[in-house]
Parts: sequence; C-alpha cells; structure tokens
Amino acid sequence: EIDRKKYIFENLALVVLAALLIIISPEKLGIFIIRLIGLALFLFSLLMFALQFVLDKKSVTVEISDISTSSENEDEKKE
Repeated sequence: EIDRKKYIFENLALVVLAALLIIISPEKLGIFIIRLIGLALFLFSLLMFALQFVLDKKSVTVEISDISTSSENEDEKKE
C-alpha cells in the first residue's frame, strides 16, 4: 500500500544528478556558479537603479544662505 512511484522517480533523479556531478568538473561548475551569482547581482543592481530613477520624481531644492565666517565676524568687532 506504499506509493513506490514517488520513490522510484526520486531515486532516478538522484542518480542522474550524481552522474552529472561526476561528468562535470568541479572547477568549471564553481566558475559557472560564481558567474551566475555575479550576473544575478549585476541585473538586480540595474533593476534597483532603474526603479529608483523612475519612481523618485521629487525635485530637491537646496537653499544656500550667506553665512559669514568667523574671521569676518572678528573684523567687524574690531571696527
């Protein structure tokens, strides 16, 4: 009364995965994984930059006031 099909497919998948790991060299697999992670991070950063650029439509206004320096204040006190 146990469903054995599920276990047969699981075991076949594990055998195929083990065979692929034996065929593919670890060096090539490691380089592929690192490149895949780098590409994913690059695309994610581009997406975040684009979203920030598109969604941030607020304009920033900076007001600069005339602030006298301490040397100017000392000159005024001497007079």
